[in-house]
Amino acid sequence: MSGKVVWHDLNTSDPAKAKAFYGELFGWEVRSREMGSTKHEFLYMGEEGFGCLAKLDKKSQAPPHWLAYVHVDDLDAAVTRVRRLGGSAPVPRMAITDKDAFAVLLDPLGAAFAAYETANPLPPGYPKQGPGLFCWEELATTDPKRALGFYGEVFGWTHETMRMPMGEYSILKSGDAGVGGIAQMPAGAVASPHWISYIATDDVDRTAAKAVKLGAKPFVPATDIPNIGRFSVQADPQGAVFALYAPKS
Repeated sequence: MSGKVVWHDLNTSDPAKAKAFYGELFGWEVRSREMGSTKHEFLYMGEEGFGCLAKLDKKSQAPPHWLAYVHVDDLDAAVTRVRRLGGSAPVPRMAITDKDAFAVLLDPLGAAFAAYETANPLPPGYPKQGPGLFCWEELATTDPKRALGFYGEVFGWTHETMRMPMGEYSILKSGDAGVGGIAQMPAGAVASPHWISYIATDDVDRTAAKAVKLGAKPFVPATDIPNIGRFSVQADPQGAVFALYAPKS
């Protein structure tokens, strides 16, 4: 189904250390595969492949980061919509195989994301949900209203807005399924608008503490979301930011 988040890439300054960190924290495995003349490092949780790990180009000024991919039926049309609505396409189209391609995009406020097109049908129930797998995407932005309009047109996402302790929070939906949320960045925030990918865990406190022992930097300690669940935001030892989440039991 178009509009689902189906893949995550980790672009890191030290792939070996990143493998060790995430492998110890979540039990992820990295499996190498030759694609053409290039070797790619794929991330697996058991038999579920969900992303890639890549070394940042030395010429790149980007810091280590996670990048989420949204499935679209027509990649070129999605890129056209992004540009028409004030976004940009640093990588407008790149073929993976003769049946797969992606684009790296920026929304009008500067948050990065990717779109993915494939001629192959996605497996039923993909991507799977469960501990150690990605479960949510969250955009922190300076203009939630503009962001809601932008992503609604680009991906067909609808939304519902609710009051939270930190202010209004908009739930993004692809069909009936929740995809992520959009929140206002605090006044005076140093960071630019950005997406954060959430990883499910059975115990946020235990996983967050383990991440810190493995060298992560905590940005938001384990915190309750009233009547919803518990979360924490971390940066891995190389600086890539991710979040942990467990629903209220």
